[in-house]
Amino acid sequence: MRLLLIITALSLFAGCGDQDRPRQYTEVVSPTPAAPGQKLPNNPPAGIDINADNSSSLSWALPKGWKQGADKGGMRLASFYLESNPDVMDCYIVSLPGMAGGLEANLKRWMGQADINPTDLNYQKLINTALTLQTKGGLEAKVYDLTSLKQVPGPKSMMAAIISTADTTIFVKMTGTSGAVKANRDAFLEFLKSLAAK
Repeated sequence: MRLLLIITALSLFAGCGDQDRPRQYTEVVSPTPAAPGQKLPNNPPAGIDINADNSSSLSWALPKGWKQGADKGGMRLASFYLESNPDVMDCYIVSLPGMAGGLEANLKRWMGQADINPTDLNYQKLINTALTLQTKGGLEAKVYDLTSLKQVPGPKSMMAAIISTADTTIFVKMTGTSGAVKANRDAFLEFLKSLAAK
């Protein structure tokens, strides 16, 4: 009997040594089931138009020569590019809850992304030159053209619009070289004017 107790105790102590070893867990994620008769969406390859109505609470009309591309991930609702030269310009829509960081913080961050010194003077220039336009759906967009701050054309520039609703901030950004952003300025404004909430 004593021998049985000793063997049992030894086996328990041997099992306790495993507590110091790291454990690995694998998360199993089940795919979202499709509704009857509905296919689950796939990300189409670049160059294929996808239906805006299925991916966003917004609708829009694309300017001539623009294409809607595959989802690039992150917080984007949709991504767009030039059909003739997909790598020269990237336009996209992001929707965030609330004030989404505030105007000054966003504009200064965007200046840094466009290789512009994010000074108070440059910030004030952007505020003073901002356009206000009404979209087709009655939304008000403030448009900031960072190319106006570029002393010398460069590989990075941007135009961005901010649309604030009661509980959401929508950002529409077009990035690319200074030349590409300037060349597509009118198309970007046309695109903004076509936006409507569904």
